[in-house]
Amino acid sequence: MCPPAPVRLPTQLQRGSGYQSDLDTRRGQLDLDQEPAFLGVAVMRTGTRRGCGASVHAHGSATTIACSVTDALSALLRASHLLAPGDLASAAAAGARRMGVRDTVLYLADYEQATLLPLSGVGVPERQELSIEGTMAGRAFRRVQVVNSTATQGTHRLWVPLLDGVERLGVAELELPAPPSPDLERDLRVFVTLVAELLVVNDAYTDVFSRLRRRKTLSLAAEMQWELLPPLSFGTERLVITGGLEPAYDIGGDSFDYAVNGSTADLLVIDSVGHGLPATVLAGVAIGAYRHARRNALDLPEIAVEINTAIAGQFPGSQFATAVLARLTSTPAGCGGSTPGTPRR
Repeated sequence: MCPPAPVRLPTQLQRGSGYQSDLDTRRGQLDLDQEPAFLGVAVMRTGTRRGCGASVHAHGSATTIACSVTDALSALLRASHLLAPGDLASAAAAGARRMGVRDTVLYLADYEQATLLPLSGVGVPERQELSIEGTMAGRAFRRVQVVNSTATQGTHRLWVPLLDGVERLGVAELELPAPPSPDLERDLRVFVTLVAELLVVNDAYTDVFSRLRRRKTLSLAAEMQWELLPPLSFGTERLVITGGLEPAYDIGGDSFDYAVNGSTADLLVIDSVGHGLPATVLAGVAIGAYRHARRNALDLPEIAVEINTAIAGQFPGSQFATAVLARLTSTPAGCGGSTPGTPRR
């Protein structure tokens, strides 16, 4: 059983070397048995096994450190069932304190992925927004790796990416009294992973995170398009898919969609004619028809026909959309693909 005594951090801990993501933003840094079929996003694969905590240090046993990790994860999971979304930052900070972290701040990336914006909460220190370019937090976000920094004597910071699978949500700032041991750093990454997943779960029924992420007002068309999108990034050991929309706050008829089912990946990129709300509504109908046909397991030519039929039935006249549909099949022998071309009504 875990001892009831609080965790006491050592006065000096061995500096961890950090870890490097197996997939990075540059193709040359990929470390896979086979290259992904489609590239364009930073990906982190955490294949490490769970350890039992530091084996030798000045204060506190390995069992105590391991129990602090278990306590922190268990407490956060228990609290999550009745957790108000606006209290997530406070709950994360309280959980991290069980592991010896003095302060914890969660930052979310804005829609343009240019700025990291701090999530406020009770017991969370105030912070200013941080640029993704030229900051330690931004480096952790861009490179998808933990960044260590020592601000002053007795203050050490870890900047840990907040990831939903491979999609970058933001960064967690963890302030400790000394550099963490490799085991503690690994356990903190596990804790931050849970926090990121809770961010995604809570985002489904709150506006707190969406309001924080917008640095200016979204147009109605942009609001609708962002809600239509799948996660911007998806990755496995063999496949990486990523997409984005620009200008983030005033998009119209441009959109994309994808789905991965077994060894098959289906992709759609669409450009509806016109701008603003009419183009967005047309794109919404097209994507709805695409998902409906795809989930009915139709072939690509049949999917294209379904999309064309839906657009023709709802938008008479000169409105149309240009799209590219693709299907990628991954097998042990390699990858194959097919496309019906660019259907256009």
